[in-house]
Amino acid sequence: MQKKNKILLIGPIGDFGGREIEAGFIANSLSKIAYVTILTTINCSSKSQIFSFIDKKQFISLYSLLFKKYFSLRFFAFLSYFKSGFKNQPHFYVNNSISRKRGFAEISKEIILSLLKDYDLIFICAQPSSTYIKDIIEHSTKHNIPVIFRPSNTIKKTDCQYKDSLKKVSVFIHHSISNATRFDFIKECNYLIIDQCCINETELLKVSPTQKMNKLLFIGRLSEEKGIQELIDFCSKIKTISLDIVGDGFLMKKLKDRVEKLDNIKLLGFKTQREIIDYIKLSDAIIISSYEESGPLTGLEAMASARVVISTKVGAMEERFYGLKNQFWFSINDFSSFENLILKLQNIEKEELIKIANENRLKYNQHYSRQIIEQQYIDVIEPFFKK
Repeated sequence: MQKKNKILLIGPIGDFGGREIEAGFIANSLSKIAYVTILTTINCSSKSQIFSFIDKKQFISLYSLLFKKYFSLRFFAFLSYFKSGFKNQPHFYVNNSISRKRGFAEISKEIILSLLKDYDLIFICAQPSSTYIKDIIEHSTKHNIPVIFRPSNTIKKTDCQYKDSLKKVSVFIHHSISNATRFDFIKECNYLIIDQCCINETELLKVSPTQKMNKLLFIGRLSEEKGIQELIDFCSKIKTISLDIVGDGFLMKKLKDRVEKLDNIKLLGFKTQREIIDYIKLSDAIIISSYEESGPLTGLEAMASARVVISTKVGAMEERFYGLKNQFWFSINDFSSFENLILKLQNIEKEELIKIANENRLKYNQHYSRQIIEQQYIDVIEPFFKK
């Protein structure tokens, strides 16, 4: 297929996380029908997960552009770079306290808007309240460039502050109905639902299904909204189960001090995607303890690997498991709901656990496979190039 059209995917793309994986997958999928360039509005190193999906030639860093173009920003960035002890790269420091006082935000906006005219479609992967969102939508609309928006967070009231501009988005692509309806103006928008898929799908589909219920696995960022502190407290009170925690974040030191005193909980830190698969193989259930999510991707990884899933009612989880036997929900604010659930699971026979786990995998294959999700994105975008 001859590719003539150009797509600019914009978002705060960093090194590691769900947004980086999803943006990379979207860019890779749409590269089959168009030239795709990614513009990140924050710092991003060469180690970013985004480069597992795209070539570095397809990548633009806003901070790098600013650093190269403006002497004053470059000068103050070097000062900050020097004060940091030469950590990372000089352009990482272009957004510093001095530059912010000298119009950094306005200069950044001008650079971003100057890029838009070179593309046939703008794809935003960010929070609706993110910096520059309103200006990107308004500028694109003014120049008849379609805008596709993939909200990367659980939508909050603050995400509706640019309501008038958000209504001009060509199509919203939400993870779930529950998240879409958090927009109080959703009926005035074009939107559809496309969930996520597993990047390491082939390997996950080979994992043997759950057969017992002793070891839980948490995968995610170690931050307050993930409910990880509460989960550790819960598991510390139930000695018949163990909990492995994979992930990193600003709570790491605090959690490390807490976990050191507990025999049934291990804090494993950051792991690569390949290493995570090994920990999934060792687990009996994947647990999602979040207060808020847009997905999460971990839920689908659990389904693909034929794991039992224990979860709070967040993000797309209830929609994913609708009609399945895997109805293992708990409240992160209620220890008894968790304790009763664990007791229930440990009393389920081996054969029944296998059936539940395999049903989860079947649902993944039928609705969330990489091929299915990729085609859904292509089906959304292609009509805009035929107009």
